[in-house]
Amino acid sequence: MPRMYNTVKALFILISFILFTACREKKYHIGVSQCIHNDWNRQLIKDLQREDNSYPEVELDISHNVTNVSEQIADVRRLIKAKVDLIMILPEAAEALSPVVDEAAAAGIPVILIDSETASTNYTARVSVDNRDIGIRGGQFASYSLNGHGKVIEVLGVKESSSTLERRRGFHDVISNYPDIQVIDSCETNWTYESAFPLLDSLIALHPDVDLIAAYNDPLAIAAYDAYQKHNLIKKPIIMGIDALAGEGQGIQCVLDGKIDATCTNPTCGLESFQLALDILEGHPYERVTKLPTQLIDRNNVQMVLRQEQHIEKMNQRIEAVNGRLGKYLERSNILQLLILAAIFLIALIIGFVIYVIWAMQQRAKLRKRIEDATQAKLTFFSNVSHSCRTPLTLIAGPIQTILEEGGLTERQKELIALMGHQADELMKIADKVLNMLQDDLFNNGERLDAIANQSVQSTSDSAELRKESNSHIPFIDVEESRKSILVIDDNGDIRKYLTMVLQKKNYLVITASNGEEGLLLAKQNIPDLIICDVMMPVMNGLECCRLLKADQATSHIPVLLLSAYALDDHRIQGYRSGADAYITKPFNSDVLFARIDNLINSRKYINPTKDRYKEMTRAEFSDVDRSFYNHFHSFVSENISNADLDIQQLSEEFNMSRVQLYRKCKSITGKSPIELIRLIRLKAADRLLHESNKTVSEIAYEVGFSSPSYFAKCYKEQFNESPTDVQKRNKESQ
Repeated sequence: MPRMYNTVKALFILISFILFTACREKKYHIGVSQCIHNDWNRQLIKDLQREDNSYPEVELDISHNVTNVSEQIADVRRLIKAKVDLIMILPEAAEALSPVVDEAAAAGIPVILIDSETASTNYTARVSVDNRDIGIRGGQFASYSLNGHGKVIEVLGVKESSSTLERRRGFHDVISNYPDIQVIDSCETNWTYESAFPLLDSLIALHPDVDLIAAYNDPLAIAAYDAYQKHNLIKKPIIMGIDALAGEGQGIQCVLDGKIDATCTNPTCGLESFQLALDILEGHPYERVTKLPTQLIDRNNVQMVLRQEQHIEKMNQRIEAVNGRLGKYLERSNILQLLILAAIFLIALIIGFVIYVIWAMQQRAKLRKRIEDATQAKLTFFSNVSHSCRTPLTLIAGPIQTILEEGGLTERQKELIALMGHQADELMKIADKVLNMLQDDLFNNGERLDAIANQSVQSTSDSAELRKESNSHIPFIDVEESRKSILVIDDNGDIRKYLTMVLQKKNYLVITASNGEEGLLLAKQNIPDLIICDVMMPVMNGLECCRLLKADQATSHIPVLLLSAYALDDHRIQGYRSGADAYITKPFNSDVLFARIDNLINSRKYINPTKDRYKEMTRAEFSDVDRSFYNHFHSFVSENISNADLDIQQLSEEFNMSRVQLYRKCKSITGKSPIELIRLIRLKAADRLLHESNKTVSEIAYEVGFSSPSYFAKCYKEQFNESPTDVQKRNKESQ
């Protein structure tokens, strides 16, 4: 036993030395904290990362999942605790962020404020556009566009942010000089299209004669245009926004397409902030306050600005291409080094494992009276080894397969990687062979399985908690509808990182959580298209998480794919009993994983609301929770069918869901949005009345909740391919 201990100890000292010498320290660690809301925020991150690619001595720590003030406060405190060299903050709210700015200053960490201010003056420097000047330019555009008189609706951003306050102050400073320009209404948003559209939908319906809509960023302006299009009004109001980003669907293109009439440039300050950070860290002189110029863009100058932006974008693409090639070479070198180190670690683990098995067998022969304790210890150890080996093997076999598929390697490199892949397979066979030797013991001691699993969790909980401390975070809620979203729940940070990398390459939007409790919360917030969940995790394991997901009305429809290092049939049975839709063991083949994911997402069955509701609800593809949800939805709309003002907000309150949750739930089980479902239920009720009653078309239209008989007739014809008048006429002729 002492000889075995010394051998294993020497191996681990050698590995620790290799890992230590292989690590390359960064010179500067810079944290970035902002609330991700729209493309402007994402462009800021892109600009910072582009600059970071040119400075290998700088490491950026950016949270891509902060969505509100409380989360941003926690994010800044995380960066302070991590003792970064400098923090860049884009404050969501001036007052709320002041205490953490003071905390950073007290910790001796320089702070750069980007775009917005805080109430605290303890920041090191600030870079922003002149938001009041943006508001003034908007007010000037509004005054001459309206010829000094008209009705205005304001669409604000976050109420407490200094950007909102300064832009509004500048706008009102100008229009206050024109008594005949009246701000008749306003609404507050969180800067996103999704938060603005339903509000503008209501405001335009309330004020169809509005002359101008002043939106405080371009997504809000585009929401105003879409709301106007929905109402099909004869007179289009003048719409102005702020940001002037280039690209399809962005502010400049929308001005060119005539969707909005003007936008004001709002530089992200990414380049300026990065260079300012380097000046501060390297002790160079710098300006404490930097204000960037802004420009109004309308139809008179949009072509010129667009050409300038296109030229800049081409230059940025060239820079990114060069950085990308350099990064790939470095990445391949680092991956090869890490794979070699991982292989050495696993070999040492297997050697220690074999030595322990030999020692255990000798001890059992010598000490027969302790055979039961030794057997129990052996079973526990092997279960832990299985779980511990399969996860790193996954992170070896998967990247090896990915590197080979991507190509670009020399024949010598291919041979070396193929050799490592073969050895990883051999290690797995060795572990499986030893585990199979004891499989009969496992089944004969079936009542001990739960105890072994619990001990396995306990033995890894300390390291898992440490990983959770450094890797867990609350991702962004704004899930893009153009891509399928996948939530990955795993306590191993490397597994999360690897799955994120390979899934994003397949164009999936990936959200991560470090345990079942956090994953359950994120699943309810984001309603992803699929969930990949590890079984053995601290805080809440995958089986319990899966059971709660399938029992919750908001998440019951989401397919769940369980990942586990345990390959016995008993473990699979437990997984499927918890409600899992698929079960894959580690290490897994990435092609098999992708095929299973695609099958689960693409084979989803929809409730068809155009067919007989009773027959649809008896289909076996739908769970009791989904049936109950759809029945409740149908009943609630039917009970309120004459209410023309019935909207998604009332449905959200009825189901105790957010509008996003309700929207994604309806889309996932029916393929239609809540508004489309409401309209379809109204039309089906109207169709029954047309065939079974003698009421006029107008009476039926109002009875089923349409505010206009002409709009009802239009919707009816689109759904049933004939007008309601023709239906009544045919019914009378048949009588």
